[in-house]
Amino acid sequence: DLRGANPHEAKLGGADLSGADLSGANLNKADLRRAKLTGAKLPNAMLFGARLGAADLAKADLSNAMMRTIDLTRANLEGARVTGVDLREARMANSRLAGADFSKSGLDNSQLAGADLTNAKLTEANLFQVSLREAVLRGADFSLATVYDSDLKGADLTGAKFAGADLTSTILTDTIQAGTDFTDAIMPDGRVLPR
Repeated sequence: DLRGANPHEAKLGGADLSGADLSGANLNKADLRRAKLTGAKLPNAMLFGARLGAADLAKADLSNAMMRTIDLTRANLEGARVTGVDLREARMANSRLAGADFSKSGLDNSQLAGADLTNAKLTEANLFQVSLREAVLRGADFSLATVYDSDLKGADLTGAKFAGADLTSTILTDTIQAGTDFTDAIMPDGRVLPR
């Protein structure tokens, strides 16, 4: 039990912290590359600038964590709870995010190119100037999300839900849109698609 711990700038690369309770811990600038955090509890944790490249955070609870400028490149967050999180300027390219819940999180200026967000939940999330180039967004739920001035070029949107989302100035070139729901969404050209 490491609740409230203060391992600021800790070097924990490759550590096995599966199931650990790190609620409210200060892990700012910590090196957790390739760490195993499966099922770990990190609500309200401070992870500004932390390095978690290739880390395993499957089914971890990161709700309300502060994760601005975090590096999650090639990390596994499948089924993780990432609600209400500050993920601005995060690097998550080529990460496995299938089934993760990012509801009400802020991902402005983040890099998610090539990430797998199959069945991920991003309802009411903010995605201003986010790169989702060639990402897999099959069945993802972006209902009421703000996906403003973002780049989804080449992304797979099959079965994704953008109901009521704001897609103003977003690039949707070369996307696969089979079964995608854009009901009441504000499209890149400013049109609102009817029900």
